[in-house]
Parts: sequence; structure tokens; C-alpha cells
Amino acid sequence: MAKLDYHRRAAADRQRRQGSDRINDFDVPVGFRSPPRKRQSKADMRSELEALLAQHNQKNKKPGISK
Repeated sequence: MAKLDYHRRAAADRQRRQGSDRINDFDVPVGFRSPPRKRQSKADMRSELEALLAQHNQKNKKPGISK
């Protein structure tokens, strides 16, 4: 004799009785979506980091100390 999966059967009955909602009904309308952001390349990130570090080092340079 085969075992019955009552949980699965109950879930199927509940879906038949109550109906199921489409996922599309709960989605954000197209007009409210923000466009996808363009990913910054590694070279751009490195150059930006170098510029920020140079600016930081220039601003925080202490007189009389040389490296």
C-alpha cells in the first residue's frame, strides 16, 4: 500500500478552493521601476581610488616629515 502525502493533498485542495494569485498582479508597474545601474569598470574604480588617495595624502601631509 502506498503512503499518502496529506500535506500535499491539503495544499492542492486549498489552492483549488481559494484559487491562486498570479505573481504578475503584485509586481511594480513599469513606470515606477528605476533603470538598472551601469556597473563601473575596475579600471575606473582604481583611477577614482588613486585620485581620492592622492587628494587625501595632499590634504593630510605634515610639514617636516618626508618619506
